[in-house]
Amino acid sequence: MRLTMAITVTALIALTTPVQASTVGSITHREINQAHLDGCGTTLYRTPDFEKGQPPILWHDDFQTGLMRWHGQLVTLTLKGELKSSVTPVSQFVSADGNLRVTQTLKVTKRLGEELSNMAGTLTLTQKGSSQSVTVYGQSRC
Repeated sequence: MRLTMAITVTALIALTTPVQASTVGSITHREINQAHLDGCGTTLYRTPDFEKGQPPILWHDDFQTGLMRWHGQLVTLTLKGELKSSVTPVSQFVSADGNLRVTQTLKVTKRLGEELSNMAGTLTLTQKGSSQSVTVYGQSRC
């Protein structure tokens, strides 16, 4: 009786707990190359010490096209509107079917050269009216 009750309580907790960690997966350098996005662009990670080792890549874009893994599927998104600049504080990317919208809000944390900067900020992913924000760190380079 106690075992049945413990299993039931565990199952109820599992059903009512949102599972968001698995919605945003990592992408590989190979996938970035295959999508022909391996030139200038922004690469974002979940960890601020991304320069140490090889942390999983959450997002990569070439300033026009973005690439990420969402619910296990590799998704390509296209820039909608203006690219982030001092005038436009965010960039917004949309999937081909319009089902997924990614709002990229980044700021430069350190300039490493004329065309290389460390960045930090958030990716806000919106699908069917619900949003999830992920804190990200990375580099923008050309």
